[in-house]
Amino acid sequence: MKFESWLLKIFVFLLLVSSATGMQSRSAPIEISGDIHNYTKISAGWSHILALTSDGSIVGWGDNTLGMADPPDGNDFIDIAAGCYFSLCLKSDGTIVGWGSELDSKLSIPEGNNFTAIAAGSNHSLALRADGSIVCWGDNRFGGCEIPKGNDFTCIAAGFMHSLALKSDGSVIGWGVNIFGQTTVPTGNDFVAIAAGYTFSLALKSNGSIVSWGFNPCGEPPSGNDFTAIAAGREHCLALRSDGIIVGWGSNDRGQALSPKGKDFIAIAAGPSYSLALKKDGSIIGWGDKYAMEQPIIPKPRAKEKTKKEFKKELAEAIEVKKASDFRSFKSPPKIIKLILDDQTNIELIYIKPGTFTMGRNVGWGEKLISKIMSVYMVGKYPDDWPARKVTITKGFYIGKYKVTTIQFCHFLNTIDNPKDYVELNQFAPIEIKDGAYVPKPDCENVGVNVVHWKGAKAFCDLLSEKTSLTVRLPTEAEWEFTARGPEGRTYPWGESTDVESDEYSGCYKDYKKYPHPWSRPAVDEFLENVTPDGVVGMAGWIGEWCSDFYGVRYLRKDTIDPKGPTEEDLLDKSINPFIVFDNEKYHVLRRCPGSATSRSFGDTVGGVGVYGFRIVVESE
Repeated sequence: MKFESWLLKIFVFLLLVSSATGMQSRSAPIEISGDIHNYTKISAGWSHILALTSDGSIVGWGDNTLGMADPPDGNDFIDIAAGCYFSLCLKSDGTIVGWGSELDSKLSIPEGNNFTAIAAGSNHSLALRADGSIVCWGDNRFGGCEIPKGNDFTCIAAGFMHSLALKSDGSVIGWGVNIFGQTTVPTGNDFVAIAAGYTFSLALKSNGSIVSWGFNPCGEPPSGNDFTAIAAGREHCLALRSDGIIVGWGSNDRGQALSPKGKDFIAIAAGPSYSLALKKDGSIIGWGDKYAMEQPIIPKPRAKEKTKKEFKKELAEAIEVKKASDFRSFKSPPKIIKLILDDQTNIELIYIKPGTFTMGRNVGWGEKLISKIMSVYMVGKYPDDWPARKVTITKGFYIGKYKVTTIQFCHFLNTIDNPKDYVELNQFAPIEIKDGAYVPKPDCENVGVNVVHWKGAKAFCDLLSEKTSLTVRLPTEAEWEFTARGPEGRTYPWGESTDVESDEYSGCYKDYKKYPHPWSRPAVDEFLENVTPDGVVGMAGWIGEWCSDFYGVRYLRKDTIDPKGPTEEDLLDKSINPFIVFDNEKYHVLRRCPGSATSRSFGDTVGGVGVYGFRIVVESE
């Protein structure tokens, strides 16, 4: 355990260092509350924000990929807590409500109506009962959910992998990961407030001074004894003074540790790399990483109507294909074809010419070391999109212009045996069962299908192959990335700019008011600026897309001509497939572009309960 503890310690340290050197967008303080000026509480999650209004309702904005910024209706809420990809709120009747990701049982909320406070960590949650006892739930791999004994607690805080609690006698206890000493609390019984960061902890003393312990990349707290509130981020901290002034310290690579001007602040909150403050007039300002601060109140404009007309013109010009023999009449591959199976399965495909491109990216020694550590200590490896190498696609192919839609996949499910084996009907699924048939949920007919198992995506392709005599399949990972990046090696499907206002991935949270449920998302043709030069739409988005390859945590340098990923024999090598050590499992590749077009992920062949969809490939030769 001591060796593993050191591995985790080195990993977290390198993660902090790597994030500190990734100079991203800086943000001076901006007002993010729009026209609403009646907020009373704020909470900063990993990439989303919650705020409580004076009428007892909740507003959320930022990343809504898993529904975590989409609060429940009602005006009887008294407290809020934003976690990593989930959210909690406390109602006036003492019950707790949660929404967002259900991974690691973060939403396995305890029953009861005697709760008085809540706290949300990275993968675990805490609640304080009226009798002074604490309840914990969520991911307990690192002990963050161990329930402390006693019923004399008055305040709770949840950090990255550890927890803190303040007792009625003014002392503090900590539990969970302690490899940096973040739960080794200094002695004393004069503490009045606590905050849990990533690898460190803060406490406010009754004399108004601040103390910290653990590995604190923020440095020593500011001196003084006039502080009334504290907040801990990943590598920065905030403190509120009695005169209403905010003091920030620590990493400032994105402007998150700035001290905003003014003396009218009454509350503070710190996200991983951004900060929030509540003003006396009920408005909210934010600074640092702008990702979580995108306002749903004033949606960004959609793609221009002219663009939509151009796409409709392309559809009209698409050549219809119903069977393999249709290809033999082509002297050269047409740019766009329309594969017609029946009235409900009509799929447009774009021709991608053969070519050579650089697949993956080169990484520095720091990221390689992190990758080594994660492959030993944790399931997975970061980064997994290296080494960069020249890859040649020798044959042209047709790839779906859009992801397979919900209505198309429902039609497939209704025509096969054992459809339940191919899809997971959870809260994020755009599909439901009515009168024994699979049907899209309201307004989801043209949404990209998700929660599809890999074998379900493959079975969809196999059925099309059987009915058309064409070779219909999932794209290889190389074909997917070649389509997204092109021979010029674009960073994003559309090019190099990160300011694509109609990007589907952004659209998921910028316009979350339009998509009020976890399953209601943009239609596949809604954000038409998220398009490659060849015309393939939506490769950057919230839905991961299945590929045919097995997943390996690094690319095989030898696999450069029409690569198809690691073989089953390759997967026995733990340097390629570390999962073989943990659960003897083999995974398949998922691709999407939340960061860049080289980004990778993976999913269980049989499972696939996340936001997993797909697009098809048709071989032209």
